[in-house]
Amino acid sequence: MVHLLVSNNDIAMGANRLQGKITYINHDKRYAMIEYEAGGKKRVLKMVIGKSDNKSSHFSSGDVVEFTLTHV
Repeated sequence: MVHLLVSNNDIAMGANRLQGKITYINHDKRYAMIEYEAGGKKRVLKMVIGKSDNKSSHFSSGDVVEFTLTHV
């Protein structure tokens, strides 16, 4: 249900590639929290996740994921 894929285009545009751990996930409400470290400080990313029919992309609490943060 969580798609955290990084493309080479995101990295080329100056996006920050980070690694974090899923600390909370609610698949029914499509909500997740990821804890990561940036600039020497621990931070929490709260996000709404999209629907997916692919069961192989089903993440659980404690999974380590890589993601990008872009400034919109």
